[in-house]
Amino acid sequence: PFTNGRALSALVLHWLLDENPMWKESANRLADGLVEMAVDDGHYAWYWPNCFYGRHNSPPNLTPPKTQMENEAFVPLGLVQAYNYLGHEPALDTAHKLSTYIWDHFYLPDGTFQSKPGSQASCHFHGHSTGLMTLFEVALASGDSDLMKHVLDGYEYAKSVGNTMLGYFPEWLDRDVYHTSEICEVSDMVTLALRLSESGVADHWDDADRWL
Repeated sequence: PFTNGRALSALVLHWLLDENPMWKESANRLADGLVEMAVDDGHYAWYWPNCFYGRHNSPPNLTPPKTQMENEAFVPLGLVQAYNYLGHEPALDTAHKLSTYIWDHFYLPDGTFQSKPGSQASCHFHGHSTGLMTLFEVALASGDSDLMKHVLDGYEYAKSVGNTMLGYFPEWLDRDVYHTSEICEVSDMVTLALRLSESGVADHWDDADRWL
């Protein structure tokens, strides 16, 4: 699911670039597969046994996994883009349930990142900033104001653990290593600032300008 979520975003982008029906057909098939493969309990959705090596025909009566965050957010990001640009209705429902699972399991109510339920050790910033980008797109598409409030809280937390004067955001949180900054974290935060601002949800133009 992880790699196919990213591939779905790429197919949607190709469709937007040249409107070749091959891209749209492929993207819709891929979205269908991701929707069908997801374990859906009516409130949450996730992939079994995990988002990197998902399998069909999951066992019955599964409960949501409480594992380490593994960039799950790229899957609902691809799905919400399929909804936004291809009109794939089931994709939004699954993206919303995946996003609800992601927020409830990998963030605290105040927006603090956690690597897995009950633990903040070894949080990968990019995994969580990607999560916030995804939650933003899903909240905007679905009109979920509560989810959008979570995005704003998470954004403020992300700023608090970086250096907003320099536009530096660490690769890892709460981990005893030399802290570098992948450009992923910086670009995620710039993207969040821009999308929140251009949508009218919040005014973070100055953040984006400074970090760029």
